[in-house]
Amino acid sequence: MRANFSTADAATVPVEVMIVPAFEGKNPLSGYSYGNALGKRLLDGQFTGASGKTAFIGNAGALKAQAVILVGVGKKSDFTLKALRNAIAIALQDGTVSELKYAKAGIDLTMLLDELDGTKPARIPGGNGKLKAPMARWIGQATAEGASLGTYTFYKHFNKKVEKKKSRPSSLTVITDKRNARETQKGYELGEAECSAVNFVRDLVNEPGGTLRPGHFARAVQAEARKTKGLTCKILDKPKLEALKMGSFLSVNAGSSGGDGAARLIVLEYFGGGKREKPLVFVGKGLTFDSGGYDIKGADGMLGMKMDMGGGAAALGGVLAIARMKLPINVVALVGATENLINEHATLPGDVVKSMSGITIEIRNTDAEGRLVLADVLTYAQRTYEPDTVIDMATLTGAVLIALGDQFFAVMSNDDKIAAEILGAAKDAGELAWQLPLPKEYDSYLDSTIADVSNITGGRWAGTITAGLFLQRFVESGQKWAHLDIAGVAMNDSGHMNGVISDRGASGMPVRTLVSIARERAGV
Repeated sequence: MRANFSTADAATVPVEVMIVPAFEGKNPLSGYSYGNALGKRLLDGQFTGASGKTAFIGNAGALKAQAVILVGVGKKSDFTLKALRNAIAIALQDGTVSELKYAKAGIDLTMLLDELDGTKPARIPGGNGKLKAPMARWIGQATAEGASLGTYTFYKHFNKKVEKKKSRPSSLTVITDKRNARETQKGYELGEAECSAVNFVRDLVNEPGGTLRPGHFARAVQAEARKTKGLTCKILDKPKLEALKMGSFLSVNAGSSGGDGAARLIVLEYFGGGKREKPLVFVGKGLTFDSGGYDIKGADGMLGMKMDMGGGAAALGGVLAIARMKLPINVVALVGATENLINEHATLPGDVVKSMSGITIEIRNTDAEGRLVLADVLTYAQRTYEPDTVIDMATLTGAVLIALGDQFFAVMSNDDKIAAEILGAAKDAGELAWQLPLPKEYDSYLDSTIADVSNITGGRWAGTITAGLFLQRFVESGQKWAHLDIAGVAMNDSGHMNGVISDRGASGMPVRTLVSIARERAGV
């Protein structure tokens, strides 16, 4: 969303709809010069400032705006960036705003900046308490996140004549006082840079598998990377993967034709840190469509499998956001892009393949394919970049939805400090994460009688954990590593997520968590 900034009196700003955030209380509008006039337009108890609650006032009179949306951010003592972020998104998604097709919106931040002392250095409200910046910067960032993520839509495949599109404002005037203007704008610009990458990820994940095959995926990333200074995008094609002896990864691609269906390794590099600084590496599963292979999915299970590249898209989005925010850190994303289809050359259940690491794998189920891709990409990451930390992410198991539902992603790691770092970063980002163990007692469940390891266990128990244990076999001794299973959160098909992820479809998670990790490491 296009934004401009003003220190004028909000009552005089000529927008179509003005968003007025307020704390919960007996008189939630008392902090605004026009608060009493607006209050007279409300019924008793109509608006209390409770978090996420709104009130629409048409032709307010107290302001130049045609209409006002009051939105609650909860009690001042409990204020969090997540509450503000979601409140702004909810206000911009208001049905009346859409129906009246308001294009120009404003948001008056003056009361929040005054009440929370925008000039004062502060930790992220509701965060893990490590990063520190002026409060105005955090408020500006949350405003951008609410506006950019909350107004996201994916209408690419609608016929232009079909009137099913929701109308969202296209411009936002952010109103601050003079002393907080600079830091608020700085925060907004950081949030906007971050969210441009999140929404690119959402576009990729929402795109149907037939129009986002591995070749399309690679070219889309190359085109997006060219828009950002400091990014380098490389594509390793199938012959190069064969030369690297990525037998595990390529076994998944065996059922695809050549051309755009052929496997690719997408590499996105950003070296914003010191020359001797070891990079943080994100590894992603990039299954542009997963039929299950010969262990074929049922119709219900196969529908929606365009999202199976959500982990790969998020890994790339993390690097893209970090580059656009110009963070002083070295980061790399590596994504194994492929399909999992069926033809006469496709991998058979019971086949044995040799991974890049030399470990042989019995493929007891061709629908447990994501871990086969990640295994080789993890090996490539460690041998090529000697990373400080590797974090892989994937829509890996249906079992994670049974364990954690559809709003939390799972975190597993061989280093409890890394796990704690990720959980803290998720809290900063307002995303939900939970750590699961990697118990050695379960490792033998992956034993095979004909190969070094099996890609699945013999039963359904602890499926998310045993998938993590499988991947851990490809992590070299001493390498700090974590695995994120995002199968429950990559899409919001249930509609349970609200605020900035209101529309059903791709969530863009966990890009903002990845950015928070980088910001904490960079100290900015």
